[in-house]
Amino acid sequence: AFSPSQLTGVLRAAARCGLRKSNDRQIGLVCQKSLSVLMPGVKHLSVAEAGDCVHALAKVRLQDERFFFAVADRVREDEPGLHALEPVELARMAYSFAKFKLPSYVLYDLLSVAARKKLVHFSYSELSLLMASLGRASVNPVVLASRAAARIRNSTDEEWAEVHVWDIMNLATAFGSMQKRDEPLFDRLAYLLELRLDRGDFTDLELHQLMSVFHAFSRIRITPTTLLQKVSDLIPAKMDGANLEEIVKYIHCCGRLGFHDSKVTTMMCEKLEGLLPSAGVYEILMLARGLERLDIEFTPLHTHMEKVLPHEMRGADRAVWHAPKRPRRDRRSARKRKWEW
Repeated sequence: AFSPSQLTGVLRAAARCGLRKSNDRQIGLVCQKSLSVLMPGVKHLSVAEAGDCVHALAKVRLQDERFFFAVADRVREDEPGLHALEPVELARMAYSFAKFKLPSYVLYDLLSVAARKKLVHFSYSELSLLMASLGRASVNPVVLASRAAARIRNSTDEEWAEVHVWDIMNLATAFGSMQKRDEPLFDRLAYLLELRLDRGDFTDLELHQLMSVFHAFSRIRITPTTLLQKVSDLIPAKMDGANLEEIVKYIHCCGRLGFHDSKVTTMMCEKLEGLLPSAGVYEILMLARGLERLDIEFTPLHTHMEKVLPHEMRGADRAVWHAPKRPRRDRRSARKRKWEW
């Protein structure tokens, strides 16, 4: 029989080989069998071994909430073991629980405190994974975010020389989802992205990956015009495979940012005309709001809205009708109302 440590090694090996439950049925069966053996003895695993298990499950894409919550309980019982983890292990544990958006907020708080104490030892790739995972889980660790932002603001260009462009984008998205409105921080991240763009790191990115730049800065509504214009210049060459989701994201983000590239927007609208019949209500409203903010009249969208959402169209000057506010009635004091009881 395998020992718990050996089963942890099996899961770790499956994750390192890049195996997926959806691609290989045997891998799913092996991982599930390993979990059934490990489940009764989770308390006997070290915190590091428990972290390796959940990270392997996240990589294999096998969700077992009972096991994840058992690991969370194990970590809460052994805080010294948690604080003994290396930065990469802390980041991986946060990633594992955020992968399936599990609501283990006490664990996220403990991870944030442990990471805060070792922040100086985090590489920027590890910091990106940690912050992106916390942002994905809708967690806002105020102190950790402030200290991480200060470290990024005070960093030098040489420290970022080997950092991948995706790590920088993930940091921008994470701070945006945490509503960290820090203009010097986002100016710094925009500058780092511009450096990557100038050296050609964006050339091989797909269209949906380019959209991530607009999405990251639209969360906080800070507009780095130079960066956005350079990214927009890359979009026309990648428009052949554009789908509805990418077009909606671009127009909606540009509306929030107040950024308008007439050439790209025209191409998006031409592509959008044939995709409108497949758009849902949410996409239609996002498109209407984004085009309204950009002050663009797009007749096919108005025509489609009249068919699909006739009650949303009120007047010709606005694409989306907003219900009028009810008149405010001042609340009378109890002394005056007592005569009507």
